[in-house]
Amino acid sequence: MYNAVSQNKRNTILIMSVFVIIIGIIGLFIGVATDSYSLSFMHIFICAMLYSLVAIFYRC
Repeated sequence: MYNAVSQNKRNTILIMSVFVIIIGIIGLFIGVATDSYSLSFMHIFICAMLYSLVAIFYRC
């Protein structure tokens, strides 16, 4: 049972990390298209990180 719990936690972290990376790349492309890539990338990356943390720690 504890093995399944640790495996689920590891999979959750992996899925959330992939989500943040994909959203960050999308933010980078949006930033390049609007000529302010660092600002757009950071805003979207921070929002994705906050969303992931809220989804992990404050599940209903």
